[in-house]
Amino acid sequence: MNGSRQLTRQGLLHLLRIAYHESKMEFVKCLRLPAFSVSLFVFPIGMFLFFGFGMNWGPNDVDNTLYWATASSCMGVIGVGLFGFGVYVATERGQGWLLLKRVSPMPPLMYFLAKVVMSILFSTIVVLVIFGIALFFGSPEVQALRLMLICVVLVLSTIPFCALGLAIAYLVGPNSAHAVVNLVYLPQLFLGGIVVPFEVLPGYLQSVATAMPSFHSIQLALHAVEVNISASAYTHMAVLTIYSVLFVAVAVFFYYRDEGKTFG
Repeated sequence: MNGSRQLTRQGLLHLLRIAYHESKMEFVKCLRLPAFSVSLFVFPIGMFLFFGFGMNWGPNDVDNTLYWATASSCMGVIGVGLFGFGVYVATERGQGWLLLKRVSPMPPLMYFLAKVVMSILFSTIVVLVIFGIALFFGSPEVQALRLMLICVVLVLSTIPFCALGLAIAYLVGPNSAHAVVNLVYLPQLFLGGIVVPFEVLPGYLQSVATAMPSFHSIQLALHAVEVNISASAYTHMAVLTIYSVLFVAVAVFFYYRDEGKTFG
């Protein structure tokens, strides 16, 4: 009995070491690519500087700087999940890296886990940079504990969009993934209540917004901003969980259909 426990413990430690090193290499690789790392920061930070300080356009019951810091961070999180995860998996799929991973001793799940960890780390940096700018220049009144809750909610919102990016990576060809991600990304921003606040959207577009994962992500973050974690906040969490499971199921189905394929 003790021997089996020892083997189980050693096996777990071995998997943790693999996950750590794979995640570390994935993060360093992406950090060294300016086209990847810089692009993930420029768009959300630029939007925050424009709307957060240049315009007073947001919900009346939330500080303008705080609202746009939250919305811009949500934009950055979605970008990391779709581009940093989805497009990169599609590209490496087309290059044959996934075929190489299948014949290596590393468990296949570790490859995807490392991508998720990398996405969460980049999302954390994006959120901290934006809120750091907000606090330094805008000084919105928010308690430290409340700020931590906002950041945690935003960073965890990366996961559903990683799942969506993974589904796209296996649904379309590697050469088409970037274009398809753009077609998914922009409606998430403009029709999901992020770039255009939900209250400003026309009624018929509000019904479209509620069907989008980005709407539930930004609304969940705004619940953290507004202090009340009500029943509707749990509804947003449930919807994002359902979306995540659905996207992963689609990706797994096409992952097994993808075995043996190569792309030129």
